[in-house]
Amino acid sequence: MQDIPPGSLISVKTQFGSKRCAFQIAGDAELYCEGSTFHRQSIRRVRLEHPNASAVLGAVVGTGIGIGVGVAVTNNSRDAETRVYDPAAYGILGGIVLGMIMHRIPVVHGKVVYQR
Repeated sequence: MQDIPPGSLISVKTQFGSKRCAFQIAGDAELYCEGSTFHRQSIRRVRLEHPNASAVLGAVVGTGIGIGVGVAVTNNSRDAETRVYDPAAYGILGGIVLGMIMHRIPVVHGKVVYQR
């Protein structure tokens, strides 16, 4: 764990649960994280996190879902502009919303840097 740059976002899994935090420093007996201290004996796994990768994936998936919903909603419209612009607006909105959600709840994890 000594090779993790300070400030890196990590997730620490212990016998009591998991916590995401910004790494500060690791000693022989403890790992110090933004707002938390973990005793090495209670740590089961430390993994680097990549919230931006999850956000990008969420934005792509959300855009696709939004466009699909927009096409379905405007399917019976006779107005050509509505059939073009509404799916685009739904796509943008869907991309923003799902990107923000997946930034907070990462599904794309980095490599495991410590496991016991």
